[in-house]
Amino acid sequence: MAEARRLSPNSFDWHLASLYRVLGRYDEAIDAFRRARLRHPGSLLLRSQLGLMLACAGRYDEAFALLDPVVITPGEGERGYARPRALLLAGRYGEAISDLERNQPAGPDPPNWMAYAYAKLGDTTKARDVVRIREERGIRNMADDVALGDDKALVRRLESMYANQDERLVLMRCYPEYKDVVRVPGAKAVL
Repeated sequence: MAEARRLSPNSFDWHLASLYRVLGRYDEAIDAFRRARLRHPGSLLLRSQLGLMLACAGRYDEAFALLDPVVITPGEGERGYARPRALLLAGRYGEAISDLERNQPAGPDPPNWMAYAYAKLGDTTKARDVVRIREERGIRNMADDVALGDDKALVRRLESMYANQDERLVLMRCYPEYKDVVRVPGAKAVL
């Protein structure tokens, strides 16, 4: 580990935190992200990821203390999705929709998790509309399957996505829809 730290001091804790995240070891991921932030205190990406890990661990007050002041420019990818994902994990679906709309890059594609958030609010019409557009664009994903309650499509997607169970579990860590996926008959068998 010391050699890895010496060779790549800027990324070691980032990679360690990512490993802990996929293992579901959120407290250790939080510690590693905090160490990485000591080296790069101005990194908004590290701040966003630490906030998301705190939300994954159910520590919402701490998460939003980090995520609320972060200003995101539309189209910033992972940084732009940390707060909406944390809001979804906290069950704050309306706020998540507002964030997703605000952070959406210019273009016709609805952002990931939009249909899921609408479905959680009970607006199945908007959820279906979003999934239809995403399907037409070829970007429908697991969150969209969950939003529609399309258990068969979800199970097929999970079966086709990864070759083994470990890779499937890596996919599932810290995604808002995970709580719903594990309840789907047939998905547990795949997972």
